[in-house]
Amino acid sequence: MPRKPQPPSRSAEEEDEELDVMLVILRSALRWKQNDLAAASGIGNSSISDYERRKKVPGRRNLRKLLDAMGYRPDVLEFARRFLHELRTAQRLPAAEAGTASGPADDSARLTTADAAVRARVDRVSSEVGRATENYVRLSLEIQLGKDGPKADG
Repeated sequence: MPRKPQPPSRSAEEEDEELDVMLVILRSALRWKQNDLAAASGIGNSSISDYERRKKVPGRRNLRKLLDAMGYRPDVLEFARRFLHELRTAQRLPAAEAGTASGPADDSARLTTADAAVRARVDRVSSEVGRATENYVRLSLEIQLGKDGPKADG
């Protein structure tokens, strides 16, 4: 029997690239300290510290324990990844407006002021369109679930 083609998956390195930052954000959103997460998940405080400092990568099982302990769905990682991307792109001022903001040089540093402004506008608009599309799809699915939802036995 031929195997079903699988969608391309991210490499472990690519997938884990932002995990340290995402774990800090998710934990901080709950106003939890590392001790709180350790107690709730059963994972040692030193391991959590290592995960957040990118010294170690949690396996799938420990990652699931961490997310469960914080009360998050598994897809929260993709949401956090998009959030980080938006913070790093659409929510940043163009270099010309940033004034004293300094950071690592990237492609935007080599762009002219006009090019940087256009790129920032494209990032903002695409982010807004993405949010609007997500809201539309969620609403459509909620309406559909309401129509096709469970019927009361009677």
